Formats: sequence, structure tokens, C-alpha cells
Amino acid sequence: MRRTVFILMLLQLINVQLVSKGEDLPTNNSAIVGQYAGLVENQVMQAEVKAVGGGEYELTVFPPGRGLNGAGAKTAKGRTDGAVTKFVDGTRTATLQNGILTLFESGKAVAKLKKVEKKPVVPPAGNVGPPVPVNGAAKFSSTTLPFDGSKLVRKLLWSADGMSLFVLQTDGLLRKLTMPDLNESKQVSLNGKCSDCALTSAGPVVLLDATQHIVLLDEDLNEVKRKQIPGVASLTSAPSLDHAFLVGDHIIGAWSTRSNRIRVFSATEFARTAARVKRTTPAPAGVDFFMATATPDGQFLLTSSSQRITRFRIRQGGLFLEEQGWQIGHSGSPTAMNVGGSPPRVSLTFGGGNEQPPGHPKVGYGTYIYDVTDLSVPVTTIEPGPYPATVGFDTAVGLYYGQTTDQELVVFNEGGAQLGSFDLSGGTTNRNERTQLIVPHPAGGRTLVLTDMTLYWCTLPEKWFKQNLD
Repeated sequence: MRRTVFILMLLQLINVQLVSKGEDLPTNNSAIVGQYAGLVENQVMQAEVKAVGGGEYELTVFPPGRGLNGAGAKTAKGRTDGAVTKFVDGTRTATLQNGILTLFESGKAVAKLKKVEKKPVVPPAGNVGPPVPVNGAAKFSSTTLPFDGSKLVRKLLWSADGMSLFVLQTDGLLRKLTMPDLNESKQVSLNGKCSDCALTSAGPVVLLDATQHIVLLDEDLNEVKRKQIPGVASLTSAPSLDHAFLVGDHIIGAWSTRSNRIRVFSATEFARTAARVKRTTPAPAGVDFFMATATPDGQFLLTSSSQRITRFRIRQGGLFLEEQGWQIGHSGSPTAMNVGGSPPRVSLTFGGGNEQPPGHPKVGYGTYIYDVTDLSVPVTTIEPGPYPATVGFDTAVGLYYGQTTDQELVVFNEGGAQLGSFDLSGGTTNRNERTQLIVPHPAGGRTLVLTDMTLYWCTLPEKWFKQNLD
């Protein structure tokens, strides 16, 4: 609180000097010299410098969380003089130098705002999708895509390069959409009821649950092979894997898209090795393959058992049990196993929120988010509100997504601070239209939101991206 009050008071100054070392400051009237942003008390704070003519400049600092137009903004006038920008108000000072606006109190830096450069967001290695537009988005926007959400399988598959999206209907119609406008480029009917799908290095794999067939297609939606495998309830894979994991009753099989062979693993055999792996409790918990989900990089498989997360390492089509996390469910089954991002993150959502294990903050209806490689301590927590159903990880730009019963999308930064919430349905949200799935684009800054009835394509404000805050 003291820091926030200081920020609001800082620019009530009289004789202010403004100089930026090494910067060519324009002097024409109303020209924007620069915009600055940073995190203060886990909220985004922004500032702006303008040339106001006659060699003078105006600095405006906006309250945290208010963007570039919030009430309570403070302004100060200044002129170039020397090589250091300096604001003085008793023990409070600020400097602007080399694109960094630093606020001090009693000689101690309390906030740093970095100049926001208008440049494309560069996706992480392996994700070569189109960048966010050069100027980003000034504000949040959403588009309703032409799909009946009630007929879609609860999987939306981005290609490794982020240029294609595969959307599967429960009646067996598989569509391929292409960026940047998500226009349909091809569709194919698999002539059967479908319940799950995944993307392998060879192309999409689809589960026809009525006939128990697994169908492999290439990325142009040409059928490559079809195999009947009884007892499969779900499947998962990753764009870097040449096999898909087929989940049955306490068993899981690695089906090779090359050889057509299946290597089967049972929960019983892993239960015998559980005592020798990293875990959070003295005694090992049960092992199962419920909600099995591969990480996007294809290195790990995450499953739910005994209301906790279990991690396996994937190696050459094999599975190796590595770690069992805390019991984080109150009661009943989890609503979703959420895996995504680079580095990969994981969470296990429950309608009543996560139960608080030792060493964890209390979250109420919230959800703990873990680094996939360490299930003992969360990297952050998010608390969107009652009845969490799913989480999305947009690590390319440092954002996490959740939802509530009346807001289909709630946005958080990496520190778990809420940045905004959005009623995408325009006030029509009810218990019959809740968010089921949130799938960010690999390049970041945009996300798909699938509700019971509708599929939305959302663009996030560039000012929230971590590239503009570090």
C-alpha cells in the first residue's frame, strides 16, 4: 500500500527536469517520446512521455492496473538538461535513462518501468507461428467462430508451427483451419462417432469410439491407416512424437504410427516402482492413467490418480514414472488436467478449487500451477472465482487463463494477479454455457475459448505481455 501511495504522489512536482541519456527526443508539439510499463504490487503500471513544445516534455504516470487512461494519473513537466533524468520530491526521486523509468523512495528503487518497444513477439524455439501484429492489440477483442460448440470434441489441435488448427466434431467431421484468419482449408468425414483426437508427428489421430477404431491422417487430412483397438477410452500425443498413447482401464498403450505396433503398460507394474520415485508423502500413492496428457514438447506424460498429478517421462515410446505430487482435490473427480506452455506447466482443476497441501498458499476456489518438472511447489496460483473448469497457459507472453461461471475468460499474469475478465457471450452466460477448454496459440497473445455452445478467438492487449514489462 505504501508503495502504491508513493507512486500516486510522486509526480506532484514543481521544478522537474527531464533528460534521457542517449535518446533523441523529438520536440514537436504532442509527439509521444515513449511509453513505459512494469509490474508494481503484481499489477501493470504504465507511464507516458510527450513532447509539449518549446523544448518541454510532459511525463504522466498512471495508477497500477488502470492502463493509459485511468483516473488518478499524475503529470509533471520537464526540460532536457544534462545527462540524467531526475524527479525530486523530498526523499522521493525518479530517473529516466536509457529507456528505463525508475522510481525511488529514500534512495531505494521501488518500481522500474521499461520503455515499450512496438515490435513483434518472437515465439519460443519450435513454435514458429505468425507473430503478434507489430502494434499488438490496443484492447481485448474476441470473434465468434462458425462452429456449434456443443458438437465439438473437447480437443483443439494447433500444428507445431502454429499455422494450422484441427477441429473435430463428435459426428466424425474433421476440419483444418489455416492462419491468420482461421479460414477452413479442408474437411473430411470419418463416418463414425468420435470422442477424442491428438496430433502426432505423422498427423492427426482420431478415436472412433463407437467402432473402437484409431484413424491416422496426414496434415492434409488424407487417411493413412486405420486400426481397431478395443478398450480405448481416450488418447494423447504431441507434434514431436511418432506414437500416440491410448488409455484404457488401468492400462495405457503406446501405438507406433510407423510400425502399427502397441507397447502396453499397466498401472500395477508402475505401482510396484512408486516407492522409489520422488513423491510428496511418505507412502506412495496409487498410480493410474486418468486424464493422461502429453506435454507439447513430447517429453512428459501427466496423469491424475488419487486426486494428485503424476509425471512420467516419455522416452522412445516407453514410460518411466518420475514423480507423484500432492493430493490437491477436495472430493470427487477433477474437471480437467491442464498441460501446456514452454516451459510446460500443469494444473489439476476441481470444481471446488484445490485443497491446500503443506507449503502451499490457500486458494479457496483457486488452482495451483506447477512446473511440470517439479510437482512439490507451485510456481503460482490463480483464483478466477467459483467452479474452475479449465486453465490455459500462454507462457510465450507470460499470461495464464481461467474462467468462472459468468466470465468465460479471466486473464492473469505470471504472478497470479488478475489483469481482466471477459463475458464473451455478452451477458447470456449461464450454467448451460460454461467454458470447457482454453487453448492459446503457440506464438502467444491469442487464445481459443471453447464453451458448451460457442468457439471464440480472442486477442489480448499487448500491454499485458511480459516482453513489455521486464
